[in-house]
Amino acid sequence: MDTNAALQYSSHNDTTPIWTANIAPIENEYYKVGVQCKRCSLQIAYLKERAESAYWQSMHKRATEREQKLKVEIEELTAKLRLRERQLFAAKTEKNTNSNVIGLSKSDDNKKKRGQQTGKPGHGRRIHRDIPVLEDFCELSDKERCCPQCGLVYQEMDSTEDSEEIVVDVSAHIRRIKRKKYIRGCQCKNVPVIITAPPPPKLIPRGILGISVWVMILLDKYLSYRPTHRLLEQLRLHGIDIPQGTLTGGLKKLAPLFEPVLEGIRQKHLTEKRWHADETRWLVFQAVENKVGYRWYMWVFISKSTVIYKLDESRSSKVPHQHFATIDEGILLVDRYSAYKKLIRFMNILLAFCWAHVRRDFISVAKDWPKLEGWAVQWIQSIGTLYYLNGLRLTNGRFF
Repeated sequence: MDTNAALQYSSHNDTTPIWTANIAPIENEYYKVGVQCKRCSLQIAYLKERAESAYWQSMHKRATEREQKLKVEIEELTAKLRLRERQLFAAKTEKNTNSNVIGLSKSDDNKKKRGQQTGKPGHGRRIHRDIPVLEDFCELSDKERCCPQCGLVYQEMDSTEDSEEIVVDVSAHIRRIKRKKYIRGCQCKNVPVIITAPPPPKLIPRGILGISVWVMILLDKYLSYRPTHRLLEQLRLHGIDIPQGTLTGGLKKLAPLFEPVLEGIRQKHLTEKRWHADETRWLVFQAVENKVGYRWYMWVFISKSTVIYKLDESRSSKVPHQHFATIDEGILLVDRYSAYKKLIRFMNILLAFCWAHVRRDFISVAKDWPKLEGWAVQWIQSIGTLYYLNGLRLTNGRFF
């Protein structure tokens, strides 16, 4: 029976509902069961109570559904709030992340301390066999060599008591090049009267800095990654005052000398079949037409034996697409940035997503969704096992 069709609900100024029962369809039902009295007070009351019960059951169902929906919405908003708080105030590093995840916390008592372990043999002092040895003898004065009681002199022995220390002697000097001149000793014509010895070759013509200085600058900047102004400050401590412009201009003149090396690295890089790619923002304070701001991007492409950096003003897919334009096939390890996903549309490259980013997602779930914490921790532990096995692979020298 359609209860909604059987009843009509109207509301007045007060909150008490007024029910008017259209009992005609329901009367037929009572005829079937042998009810003879069609309009008795008990029947009307029964119909009212039955209709009102159906209404409130419907209202309760709707309220329950609405409450459940609000609970889900509150849970989602709470998770987003936790995420925003971690993004704003939590530590950015992922070091020791496991200690922040319930179920993976480690006791401080079992944590291994850094440095020499108690009860373990030490490695001793390192022996530097490749460093030349300069002997420095320490002697007593004539007065100290005499006996304090009788005044007789101690006799010098052939043996010595030895100890060692490492000394770094840093000194700069000016190499004054004197080119000898020779005067003609004959009377021949059409030959110079005086000839001069040629100068030794220089890395930069007419430059004041020698090759040894440029080697030190290049190693300090590109191997030790130290800013050039710190190197210049250190050189000033040794009495060498090199202007910043001289160093910068010299590096620009040296750049073309490395082009053949860069091209060789690039060719070797493209012959391999597995790479890792990533990008990060990089500020370049240079005005570019039709570009707003100074944000550029530093791209890195790593293979087993090579590393190539590319500085570009764009973060679009054109950068990796141009880099791998001549590649037939290969595997590229990346994060889930959409620019890399476009590569598979135009070339035969298989994308392998980084497990570190996947692990980060499960850590977020464990922190933001308490009900799913156990499930997320199981995944984190499985990824940890994968990391362990990968460490064994690298230990055995299998890098790819």
